[in-house]
Amino acid sequence: MEKKNDDFRRFFHSKINKWDTCKDLLVVEKRLEKLENTKRTPRKYVKKSEAFWCNGGKQAVARSVKRKAVEDLPPPPLPSPPTAGETELLNYETMMAMTVTTLAKKLSELQGKKIGKRPKAQLIQQILKEQERRTRQQ
Repeated sequence: MEKKNDDFRRFFHSKINKWDTCKDLLVVEKRLEKLENTKRTPRKYVKKSEAFWCNGGKQAVARSVKRKAVEDLPPPPLPSPPTAGETELLNYETMMAMTVTTLAKKLSELQGKKIGKRPKAQLIQQILKEQERRTRQQ
């Protein structure tokens, strides 16, 4: 009964400025009553090209789609050389050799908050930005 009321309300508000709203509601109710005992039969699917599915055509199409790799991203600009008091600054080459978890720990130390999973290139860019920001403050 609640579903029927929801259908009527939705239908009423969609037809509110048109003629024969009451008739349309009754037609909807009758249609729902007729469809109550029927069950939908799924359509039979026939594969058109067996060769596409069996002989590697699907994999060939998947390989042809150009995907963006992290290595394709240009390296971020290197920060200015560290001053005498800042020996802990990391450069791009040393960060590329580090693991993602190590980079995430370094970034969380710099920002003072927990860092979630992120791609390596994004972590390196954020560490470089944070280091640059700290050098400007000093």
